[in-house]
Amino acid sequence: MLIKPQSTSSLPLNWDAIFPEKNPLAVEIGFGNGKFLKTLETIGANVVGFEVSLLSVEKAMKVIDHTKTALLLMDGIWGLRELFSERSVDALYINFPLPWPHKKHASRRLFTLPKLQIYASRLVDNAILQLQTDVKEYAEESIRNSEESGLFSLADYTVRNEVQVGTKYEQKWVSQGKKIYKVVLRKKRHVSVPNYLDKEVIMPHAIVHDSHGTLKAGTYRTTFGTIKLWEPFSNNQAMLLIPAIVSDDDFIGVSLQQRVYISVSPHREGFIVKLDNHSDVFKTENVKSLIWLIANQISNGNIKRINVQPPSKLEYEPA
Repeated sequence: MLIKPQSTSSLPLNWDAIFPEKNPLAVEIGFGNGKFLKTLETIGANVVGFEVSLLSVEKAMKVIDHTKTALLLMDGIWGLRELFSERSVDALYINFPLPWPHKKHASRRLFTLPKLQIYASRLVDNAILQLQTDVKEYAEESIRNSEESGLFSLADYTVRNEVQVGTKYEQKWVSQGKKIYKVVLRKKRHVSVPNYLDKEVIMPHAIVHDSHGTLKAGTYRTTFGTIKLWEPFSNNQAMLLIPAIVSDDDFIGVSLQQRVYISVSPHREGFIVKLDNHSDVFKTENVKSLIWLIANQISNGNIKRINVQPPSKLEYEPA
């Protein structure tokens, strides 16, 4: 099954209500061709897979058991933290992630302290965190970071040169003569990591008296991240459709980028500024900032009613 949590009214998700049978919950971040998801299905788990590639999601949808596996098209680290309660995941698997070898990209690696804290918070006590990679240095750094964090201990470390599961990259690296490094970590200590999103989801909107103000396209840096705003589309019914890319960065190594469309349309009290009906996004703090930004500009500051607060920081860079 394909899950779209952006439209839910409350977070984290109730996974017991999503799966028809109550089984241990296993999560894979970056499932590729979906072969490992099938392996997890065979061990009797309810499986959740995260992937940022639409093509991979489409391929996996053809091979999974839709009663046992749920797929999400979104960043797995963000999804793990926002969609799961603490101590709710029985096992976490990361297969052949991008190693990000350059030092300047070190924060993007998946075994940095902020990400390890998220894993430890969502895993049940004594659960396993498993990594497979073809890069020895990545495996060793992951072990070192995990042990130094005090959150995980090394349970197993093996090296092989044959295909076991048949994932895309496993087959590719073995065919090139590379070794596969498998790291199994066990949760040693719990740490609490709060959700970034509010548990109760509100629909951000504003009512303005008029919409004749000037909307300034460009890049805005707010308290919560970045907003890239484009020129609006308009029609003869005094309606505007405004495209933007909104990035929320919560400063612990996890960010979320979303393409957002805001509509401005006539309302009995003037004009309403809200998410377009086809804009299926998480209502993050920076999405709320976008609503305020547009309402403030098109109304020349004459906002009649709004259910979000302005960002405490706002910097503008013209397009």
